[in-house]
Amino acid sequence: MTLIRNIKTTAKNYRFWNATARNGANQVILYWQAYRCFLEKPTCLKKLSAFEVQILNFAQKHGILTKEIALYMANLASQQRTYDKNLDVVMQKVYRIFPDPQILTAICTHLIRGNRTTPECFKWYALAVKEDLKIAQLFEYYMMTVDDKYLDRQFPKSVLLYFRHGNTLEYKKAAVLYANLINCEEESSELYSAYREQMERFAWMQLLRIEGSMIFCILFTNAAVLSGI
Repeated sequence: MTLIRNIKTTAKNYRFWNATARNGANQVILYWQAYRCFLEKPTCLKKLSAFEVQILNFAQKHGILTKEIALYMANLASQQRTYDKNLDVVMQKVYRIFPDPQILTAICTHLIRGNRTTPECFKWYALAVKEDLKIAQLFEYYMMTVDDKYLDRQFPKSVLLYFRHGNTLEYKKAAVLYANLINCEEESSELYSAYREQMERFAWMQLLRIEGSMIFCILFTNAAVLSGI
């Protein structure tokens, strides 16, 4: 009975501090008291509204965030349906404190649901690929954000294996994928053979769209050699 009363008291206290925040209370005291409620009862963290994100940012900034609370945050963030820039920033900071796969998964899932394809996002997608995390559309977003000049450093094998039966990438990104394979994979390899037909088809389909770039020069030269021209 005492435990139940304590849990109810903690939840009630959290609701109080949440309401106090809307009345412009001292932020440092407010965030600390609200965060104490999370420490006493982590299940008080039931959503990630602006107030909760501010509390978590306060906790990580002052070095008092626990891994348990960080993982609660990651779980909730993975369920978010809309992108929140402030939450994104906080999660990235938290990952640097606790480099846990669950937090990295939450970061990438949140970015993908927000359709984030800026170059800055690539490092997170690349890290998730490196860690072999199972995230829907991860490889597509990896390719959408990779630098177009990424031609002489072989893509991770998991990326190449994922697209070996075809892809729906935008044509410039598909060209980067194929040019990377041509530059970095042995022609006699099984993986190269798996790509051969789709690379030839792609190269000739893009004939009318050639832009004189190095990427397309690589593709057309290769297609010509394969066809015996």
